[in-house]
Amino acid sequence: MGSNPTPSAISVPERARRLRHRPRAPIPSPRQATEFSARAHKRIDTPGQAPPWSYRERALGIAAGTAGYMSENDTLFAQRLRSWRRLVGIKQLALADILGVSQAAVSYWETGRDKPSAELMRRIDDMIAGTRIGEVALERVFTQRQPGIMALYDFDGIRFMAASRGYLAQWPGMSLLQGKSIARHLVDESGSLLANEAIRRDILSGKLALISGVSDRHTDIVVGTAVRHEWNICFRRFGPKTLLSISFEPCDETNPVGINEVKLFTDLK
Repeated sequence: MGSNPTPSAISVPERARRLRHRPRAPIPSPRQATEFSARAHKRIDTPGQAPPWSYRERALGIAAGTAGYMSENDTLFAQRLRSWRRLVGIKQLALADILGVSQAAVSYWETGRDKPSAELMRRIDDMIAGTRIGEVALERVFTQRQPGIMALYDFDGIRFMAASRGYLAQWPGMSLLQGKSIARHLVDESGSLLANEAIRRDILSGKLALISGVSDRHTDIVVGTAVRHEWNICFRRFGPKTLLSISFEPCDETNPVGINEVKLFTDLK
């Protein structure tokens, strides 16, 4: 039998032919890809062990179309999970312990490089939504008892939820609007904010923290004399609900109206 030629003895055309016809890895079945995806979420307790899935498993999942693909909804989930975890002060490792996965898995979910299984997704959604009901009620009662000028709105429809004693003293006619949506009545700086698609996306994804500005009025509903004032909006996520806590402070008429500052949570020090 003749010996195989050495690499240097193989001609360039022959090398190209061998590369074209070399065996390819088979595409896994959906069942195999599901097993690979399930393995990715198993907890790793051995120090120094490799990440929760290998690059080969990830590639196989992508080839089968069952893992590794991040839709727009998946991206929003990643942003929502990250914002909620930071808001409630839970470390990645602590969340991983609760869910029985590795910290690396949580990190991959939050950066959009992977997504949890359907079962884990349901558990996370329940955690985010279930821990917020009492806190929404507390925000409403807390706002109503403040002597300063404050108001609380639900971002969905800009529904007027609560007003402080100072707010109702300044604009008593607004008491008739509690529980109602005023989105279509917003004007000036508030109207431009609501119409800004980039701002809306940042609010809904939980990325936006604060907006500050100066205005004369916020709606076209006449509830009293227009008063120039500084205002600050703090955005808070309570499960799927986004609340706007707004403080107002009358200011000098020489202060120019406009939006002065927009801060993301990543900008906070």
